[in-house]
Amino acid sequence: RDQIFTFTPRGRVIGLPVGASPLDFAYALHTDIGNTYAGASVNGRPVPNRTTLKNGDVVEIHRAKDAPLPTDWERYVVTGSARLGLRKRTRELAAKEQFALGERIGRS
Repeated sequence: RDQIFTFTPRGRVIGLPVGASPLDFAYALHTDIGNTYAGASVNGRPVPNRTTLKNGDVVEIHRAKDAPLPTDWERYVVTGSARLGLRKRTRELAAKEQFALGERIGRS
């Protein structure tokens, strides 16, 4: 009752807590998939990031190398691994921006 079972397009079963979103699903598959998450389709239809997954849903993750990281995504996840992955990625992107800023200032 506190867990749902979702599927990848190839039929792999992914167990998630009730209330999980496609982003939770992406991080459950692999951190790199969660970090490059750009959207998802559930049962063949594109869905918003706030969508709550249900038992038996087939979830396909859309990825992009430079996927955006909106700050409000953390409120759509319920798993610790997704929350941790988002926080880590936020810190990495901030450090990358600071480094680039330092490089630009250093050239001035």
